[in-house]
Amino acid sequence: MQKIIKADEPFERIEDRAREPCRSVADLQQPFKVEHIEDGLSDQGAMSFYRQGEFIDLCRGRMCRAGAIGAFKLLSLAGAYWRGDASRPQLQRSTAPPSSPSKSWMTT
Repeated sequence: MQKIIKADEPFERIEDRAREPCRSVADLQQPFKVEHIEDGLSDQGAMSFYRQGEFIDLCRGRMCRAGAIGAFKLLSLAGAYWRGDASRPQLQRSTAPPSSPSKSWMTT
């Protein structure tokens, strides 16, 4: 995270129509995103991605500059099975504080 924040590379919004996003993430060898697009998002007219350096991901919202983040705190790590199915691969989930002015999440 510190390296990403220091580099402060801009986020680039990419909008693709129907089948193009699937080809893009398949080329990046990201099978979970391919499955998510095919099963859950295939009826969408267009999909948006954000790219920052080598990182690219699906996203509906807007992104801030990474350099504007300043400090960060990782609260926890947990395993989660893909689509909640124990026969599928286990993924890692990280949790960060909500982006709000309240610091109530730091009381413990």
